[in-house]
Amino acid sequence: MRKDTYGKFHLYLQDGAVEPSVLIDAFLKAAVLEGKGRDSIKVLTVDGKRIACRKYIHGGLLRGFTKDYFFSGKRAIEELEIIHYLKKVGFPVVEPYCAIIETYGAMKIPYLLTVFEEDAISLLDFFSKTEPGTRLKIIKKLASHMYDLERVGVYHPDLHLNNILIAHNNDMKFLDFDKACIGPITKKDMVRMFWRLNRYVEKMARKGYVTVSIKEKILFLRSYEELSGHDILSGMEKHMKSQGWLDKTGWLLDSIFYGK
Repeated sequence: MRKDTYGKFHLYLQDGAVEPSVLIDAFLKAAVLEGKGRDSIKVLTVDGKRIACRKYIHGGLLRGFTKDYFFSGKRAIEELEIIHYLKKVGFPVVEPYCAIIETYGAMKIPYLLTVFEEDAISLLDFFSKTEPGTRLKIIKKLASHMYDLERVGVYHPDLHLNNILIAHNNDMKFLDFDKACIGPITKKDMVRMFWRLNRYVEKMARKGYVTVSIKEKILFLRSYEELSGHDILSGMEKHMKSQGWLDKTGWLLDSIFYGK
């Protein structure tokens, strides 16, 4: 990976990638992808290739004070490195392209660019449109990929159905590894990832998007257990009541502050 500078932009590119002037020109002209939240996703075309560009934005109460500015661009650089690593070890991720850091003195606006996945939809949309038999096959495939993440040593603190894509042949592609890290993965880490996934599923169900049944959730956990050898389901069942209360509380606060 090489670093180039073009005006107020710092670019982290693969060797042999496009010239910075060409990339930044396309970046500045790119249209925002509608329905993807607060102008955070653009799609640009470089050398005939469509590229998705995601701007990093703050979550929580910070977003009211810092807007889209950061003190560092390291989140984009670290995520790019993780996606490169996952691609190298054969995990199904989107094609990494580059990171761009827009600078305003000490403040930064980071962006991550990946090759746009044509004719792919999120797993959330897929579940909303697909018949039960196909859903069960995809759930087992998702469990297998979760085991693969454990095996290659990547912890993803914010995995949910909207950052998993399904192509026309039902192949999966994972995207958005912001704040993920590489290292030994424990059973406790995997349980945290599964709870995060469950919170998102329950939140989307309350919003009317999709409902994942208890049968489907158990199939997912059992499929993962068969591959990993971990006893996950029994421990999650013991904490289901208290976890459900925390989920509802968190969703209520999110609704109050952000109207979502």
